[in-house]
Amino acid sequence: MTQQETAAPAGSASVDEGRIEFLVQRDGLAAATQWVRRTVGIYRRAVLDPRHHASTQAYRAKFIQAYCIFKSWLFRSEKGLSYR
Repeated sequence: MTQQETAAPAGSASVDEGRIEFLVQRDGLAAATQWVRRTVGIYRRAVLDPRHHASTQAYRAKFIQAYCIFKSWLFRSEKGLSYR
């Protein structure tokens, strides 16, 4: 499989970043951080569970990409770094 075949659709990273930014603006940093932490756990379990659609070939890469974006955001926010 080539890198192009496994890459997520263009713009999908900005969708996940936009979700986080929306939550920060609407609910504040603490609530957004809590949501991101909870979602990271949910996505991780979903990808590892063969009964969940997130573990299928059609969705696995998208869930993993979102997971990585969320983990990166958590790391940066905990270090006091700007995400962008």
